[in-house]
Amino acid sequence: MDAAEFSLNAPGQVIPIATQGASTVAFLPDPLPPEIPVNRHLLRAVETARAALAEFVGESRLVEDISLVTNPLQWMEAVATNRIEGTHTEMSDVLLQKAAGPSSDPTRVSSNLEVLRSLEALEAGASWISEGRPLSLAMIREMQSLLLRDARGGETLRGRFRSSQAYIGNRAQGPASARYVPPPYEHIEAAMDNFIRYVSGEPTYSVLVDCAIQHYQFEAVHPFEDGNGRVGRLLIPLHLLAQGAIERPNLYLSAYFVEHEDEYFDLLKGVSTRGLWEEWIVLFLEAIRVTAGRSRQRVRRLLELGDIYRLRVREATRSQVALAAIDLIVRQPVVTTSQVKDHAKSSYPAAKTAMESLANLGIVNRLDSRMYRQQAWVAGQLIDEIYDV
Repeated sequence: MDAAEFSLNAPGQVIPIATQGASTVAFLPDPLPPEIPVNRHLLRAVETARAALAEFVGESRLVEDISLVTNPLQWMEAVATNRIEGTHTEMSDVLLQKAAGPSSDPTRVSSNLEVLRSLEALEAGASWISEGRPLSLAMIREMQSLLLRDARGGETLRGRFRSSQAYIGNRAQGPASARYVPPPYEHIEAAMDNFIRYVSGEPTYSVLVDCAIQHYQFEAVHPFEDGNGRVGRLLIPLHLLAQGAIERPNLYLSAYFVEHEDEYFDLLKGVSTRGLWEEWIVLFLEAIRVTAGRSRQRVRRLLELGDIYRLRVREATRSQVALAAIDLIVRQPVVTTSQVKDHAKSSYPAAKTAMESLANLGIVNRLDSRMYRQQAWVAGQLIDEIYDV
């Protein structure tokens, strides 16, 4: 990283360092809050994002079973946030591993586990906030620890702030050519103490603007050896939940950031190098606006498909087990016969017959694969229209 990249507007200190036998610079962001001029352009972006979010929250209240809102959106987030980090998985593969157990392909199992651990970390953080506990460093460490539960060598990195210099870039080229070098590790404790005071206090600007600021700050400090991007993006809905901007952890921006990945990373760095706060915040607010609208559409379509499937079943059969299976499938689009049996409180043969009838109706497909431990049934239309990133 070159010191010449940083203008006088850079909101922090450029610190000369020597690491891995090379001389370069690191960046230490200033303590929060920053001074950001508020103009009409920014205010319009705030109001537009707030209105879209309010519509999504309002419609979500009308859904009796809140899992129909949260489940698909959480799965999308888990897949998308890992995709940003270079772990490319198919939604159907991850859902299959969750429902039917690991496949016989170790590479696929490992990638899917990263997604599943992201889901666990998000659920742990949401439970923490739902219990009335504030955002805290302990919660952040716990989430990072869950993310790295299956990582090779992760035991020494889990739940601890880093104790060495990190850099973001091509490992083969070394830190001098890094895209970004976060602050030396001895600054992390103070930076994270300031960070947690900011996110758990009263809003400085507005909840949505503060959320954009805290996401930048977390990524700039880069407190962990691994998992910073994923933890930072999982903190977005948790911050909004803790501040009362949303009522459930159901607004996830990673899919938008996947679509605008270059702009996302360029503006995160642009804040550090040139103080591009307004440009970054406007992008973040646009991510909220677009995501809230898309989430509303996905939930509406999920409810619509559930009604369509129930109507097909009622027209074709009197099976109450088949209807109960539909209730399960709209919550999780990959199921096993055993899961249907348990959900419907039926016998195994009755559950199997019900799923075969759903297959005949084109609602599910049977996956006859020796790669998984159990036979699974896949609702492909639900995955394609509702779950896929």
